[in-house]
Amino acid sequence: MAATAARIVATEPVKNFFRIIEHYILYAWNYKRNIRGLEEEIVKINHRRETIERDVPTAINNAKDIRPDVEGWVRTSQEYEREGGDLLERTNDGKSSFLCCNVPNVCFRYSVSKEASERTMDMIRHLGQSNFVGVGQPKQPGQLPFLSRGEFYEFESRMVVEKEVLHALEDESIFEIGICGMPGSGKTILAKRIAEEVKSSNKRLFDEVAMAVVSQDANINKIQDDLASRLGLSDIEMRTNVVVRAELLYNRLMGNEGKRTLIILDDLWEELDLHKVGIPDPSICKGLKILLTSRLHSICRLMKVQKIFEVKILSEEEAWALFKLSARISDQDISPEAKEVAEECAGLPLAIVVIGKCLIGKQQYAFTDMLRRLRDTSEGFPDKVYKSIKLSYDNLDNDEQRSLLLICSLFPEDHEILVDYLVIYQMGLSGTFASMKEIEDRVNVIVDELKDCHLLLVGEEEGYVKLHDVVRDVCLSVANKENQNYMVMHGGLNEWPENCELCTCISLTVNNLEKSPPALNYPKLRLLRLDFENERADEVDISRLSIRGMKELRVLEVHKILSFPFFTLQYLTNLRTLSFEDCSIEGDMSGIGSLAALRVLSFFRSQVTMIPEEISQLTNLKSLDMRFYNMGGSEHILPGTLSRLKNLEELYLGVYREGVEMEIHREKIKEVSLLTKLHTVQYSTNSGQCLKTLLDNLNVQKLISFDFSNERDMYFNKILCNSLKLVNFDMGYLPAGWGLLGLLKKLSIEDAQNFEGWFRSELLVGSLIKLQEASLSEVDVKENLWGSLQFPSLCKLKILNISLCHDVESIFLNSTIKLLCQLLKLSVKYCKKLERLVTISHQDGIESSEEVIVFPELQELILISLSNFSSIGPDHKTCQVLFPKLKNIDISDIQLEQLRFSLPELRCMTVSYCDKLSAIANYKLIEGLPNLEQLIVNSCSSLEFIFDFEEINTTTRSDQGEIRLLGQLKKLSLHNLPMLKHLTRMLLQRESQQEIVPSAEETPHQTPSKPRVVKHLSSCLNGSMFNRPRPKPVITLTSPPKQICVFQDLMSLEVEGCDGLRYILTPTIVNMLVSLENLYLKGNRLMEAIIGCEEDEASHRDAIIEGKILLPKLKLINIDSLSRLRMFSCYPNHHLDLPSLANLRFSNCPNMSRVCYGEMTATELTSVLYNVDSERSDKGVPLDIFLNSWLKDCESRIVCLNCRYEEKSTCNHLHEPPFPSDAGSLSSSISLGFSFIARDKKCFIGAIFVLVRNNQ
Repeated sequence: MAATAARIVATEPVKNFFRIIEHYILYAWNYKRNIRGLEEEIVKINHRRETIERDVPTAINNAKDIRPDVEGWVRTSQEYEREGGDLLERTNDGKSSFLCCNVPNVCFRYSVSKEASERTMDMIRHLGQSNFVGVGQPKQPGQLPFLSRGEFYEFESRMVVEKEVLHALEDESIFEIGICGMPGSGKTILAKRIAEEVKSSNKRLFDEVAMAVVSQDANINKIQDDLASRLGLSDIEMRTNVVVRAELLYNRLMGNEGKRTLIILDDLWEELDLHKVGIPDPSICKGLKILLTSRLHSICRLMKVQKIFEVKILSEEEAWALFKLSARISDQDISPEAKEVAEECAGLPLAIVVIGKCLIGKQQYAFTDMLRRLRDTSEGFPDKVYKSIKLSYDNLDNDEQRSLLLICSLFPEDHEILVDYLVIYQMGLSGTFASMKEIEDRVNVIVDELKDCHLLLVGEEEGYVKLHDVVRDVCLSVANKENQNYMVMHGGLNEWPENCELCTCISLTVNNLEKSPPALNYPKLRLLRLDFENERADEVDISRLSIRGMKELRVLEVHKILSFPFFTLQYLTNLRTLSFEDCSIEGDMSGIGSLAALRVLSFFRSQVTMIPEEISQLTNLKSLDMRFYNMGGSEHILPGTLSRLKNLEELYLGVYREGVEMEIHREKIKEVSLLTKLHTVQYSTNSGQCLKTLLDNLNVQKLISFDFSNERDMYFNKILCNSLKLVNFDMGYLPAGWGLLGLLKKLSIEDAQNFEGWFRSELLVGSLIKLQEASLSEVDVKENLWGSLQFPSLCKLKILNISLCHDVESIFLNSTIKLLCQLLKLSVKYCKKLERLVTISHQDGIESSEEVIVFPELQELILISLSNFSSIGPDHKTCQVLFPKLKNIDISDIQLEQLRFSLPELRCMTVSYCDKLSAIANYKLIEGLPNLEQLIVNSCSSLEFIFDFEEINTTTRSDQGEIRLLGQLKKLSLHNLPMLKHLTRMLLQRESQQEIVPSAEETPHQTPSKPRVVKHLSSCLNGSMFNRPRPKPVITLTSPPKQICVFQDLMSLEVEGCDGLRYILTPTIVNMLVSLENLYLKGNRLMEAIIGCEEDEASHRDAIIEGKILLPKLKLINIDSLSRLRMFSCYPNHHLDLPSLANLRFSNCPNMSRVCYGEMTATELTSVLYNVDSERSDKGVPLDIFLNSWLKDCESRIVCLNCRYEEKSTCNHLHEPPFPSDAGSLSSSISLGFSFIARDKKCFIGAIFVLVRNNQ
């Protein structure tokens, strides 16, 4: 038994020993397998990372921010690839076997194989975390400015009111504020100005500002949408019930998590129930305040505002100043009549602007006549406003202008009016049988004239106009006083209006109709516009509505209705325009055939079951819109119908779906050739054969407007833009000399067959003379893309997008560039073989290489993923390529070793994934970027410097005074630059006949053998680089050398993932940053200080005289995940002064023990976020001492609530458990290292450390 026991005991160590040996041998035995596995995972991660990175530009172009988890995954992937590559390199250095014999090195193979196996498993887990649903996330809402440039004039009367309103908003006891004033006094402009100020001011009164226009007919849904869009509440778009939407908005505002929110409600006409909108009572919702504007004091009182501010008329001096600006009167052209006209406007800004702009460029007698007419009559409304606007109305040239302006007043307030609506109205109301083209031209002329005198305003989009609400009110008053009797009601309509028997025009927006309208006996009615917006149309039956009493009706337009009494249309014998938009039409439509006078028939985006055969009886029809929502217009129209509409000028065929009776459909399309008056056509289909049939049968010489596409698209544009979109289309179908090419304004070709043969055809020469935008993708073109074209081809091209053209070697011939006199944007992406943008044509010979190639109007240039790209222009030293107006350039994934261009107007520059660049800009390039405002550099793996001043020499430029470099740069953003060592570099330049005097450390007989390379610009600013060296270095912190000045306008500096940086700035550079407001640093692993010094300066730090480092405008410091950061500044004997600093955020900086050797002043500090990893060593300084050591001359100090309760003088509780029970709701744990500093408050709920007055 004893022997057996001994064997068992002896066996266990042996087994353990063999397990270890087996483990060791297995790793060595599987050496090659593990290395191959590592290589495969590196390739997989590389492919996945490149796929994600290709989606990044798309997300950015769609106004999205890249998700942090995506950025983190990409960064980790790059680390895995780099570390894995390093490991693989170790396998190739010959250590896997002994040199003397081919015997494997088992120890080496074991260690490498084990590490490879572990890294492979890590990569597999990491790859499994890459299933992202999109790489982007919506940007923070509320970035769009409220005010347009030049919209607000800083007159004293306005500035006084603005100051008072801002003071009231600062008052914690005031929650609701009102701004009142007469129409046109500038209430809305002032409200927008305040919205801008409260977000951009130094105090930043509010974190969020949302504004909604209420208008006379308050639309709750629109108000909710406007507020939600500014607050980022996107879920509200998916809700239709007003109560549900209100609850969403209410919960959003109540759960604001400490954010300060200002809600602006503009132009209230009656009491608004805030509860129905979803706005909580600001007295119980912390941080919420409401600002409203109204023409009436009574509305402000009904809304229970606590402070009312009145916007009065301008003083005489202000009114005259505004009138001079509006009428563009110089001091030399001032006349007594001009001053009297300004006086007659009575200081009302709107009247001054409207009347003044009517007199731009007019002669003296125009001012005299205007003055006489202003004094002639007084019609109230109020008198001064009505008289001013009425005078502009009367001053129109003809009745056509006045009539069209009155028609514009039929639309709701602040409505974007589509000019095409005015065209079809005019077609219906016109007494002549003019063509659609004649009516359209005439309407556009009138619209331009009304915009010139500023009675109509330019809309947000092309083809739209707006009518100011005051001008609209005057127009409605004029219409009723001139016995035209307009009935206009929008919003809140729950019963049909009465007393409409004498009306000539009715425009109603029905929101809450309780019962069907009665029989409409309106014998004088000429225009009826009904909009059932937000109406539960299925609950209101108007299918039996009697409209036979409207025999003079000329225009009938209906929006969003489910049924319509077509049987009554037979009585509307004078009807000329019939439009259904976004309607659902069911039942028998045969009654439409009785409308013999009908000229315009539209079913835009409406659902229709069947097109009646009787439509062929409308022989006077000039415009037919069959862009149905649920089907193609030509699918359900009977053969022979179109050919009978002989007078048709505009035809919108909608969408045709391939496979639905194609042969019959093609026969219908051929009927288009019989419409000899046709000049406007729209057609979309996924059938190339059907599109070819239509194009073959068109009389293209008569076409004026068109949209053609062989890609099925249900989202129609209301306005045609003369576009042709071809996807996977055989270009052989289209003759190169086709006349339609001369009319094209927008061309999009993707994955087309036989493109090169068509594009190279001589028949194409001289075409594309009206082309404004072109997009070419996946086209089979070799060598140069745009060549052999001649003037006037491309002379109007403004936007050109090229992508995925892998065989193209250049985009333009140098002769083609001369045609691009209006090109504004050029985008070239993913072209593998592209070498340059411009190449020399062989026909031009050698002399052409000596010319200057100019893109005269180009403002935006995008070059992405061009793996073979070498230069913008030809490889000739004598040939220059110039971009005199380029403002934005984006370069990504292009392997250039140096950027060479002169861009005097460049504002924004983005460089990404350019792995061969060692510096972004050398001194010569920087001189060519005098207006650069924003520089973004991302993921350039070899980049060592951002700005390289290697060739700078102030000695030879001393006669030029101060050298200002990068004087307009406002934002510098650096991300993921692993090799970046310094922001700037400089090389000392010597005069040929001048020696450098040695320093005291050098022997008398010793001179430098070569210029000294300095790795940071600030090293050259500290005396010795521009003056003769002194025996002892003396560095002045507060007075940089006068020869050079950089970064003086820099406002934002972001540095993230730059692992090679030990510091960012030196004191001399810091003192030049007089405009810096935001400093953001994250994940720079080697960074030890923000303000540091060069190695050659380190031994002389004690010689630095006492001084002050001043950042006068710095408001925010955000430092995150700097594991080696020890302090903000490592310079001794100096004081750090941050007079504007309001927010300070430190996160995950475990080695941070002090801010600087000296003291820090931050008198405006209001909040501190201090977040330290719970594993921080015990050597850290307690938070209260750490922060209070900065706050010299500050009126407050930071204390720990734990210690304050126990009346302790110091805090040593950084790692202690949560607060004691008597701390009430203060439940945060100190061990989390989290704090929020609230200035001048004794405590802040949920915080650990608070800011209190020194006298408390």
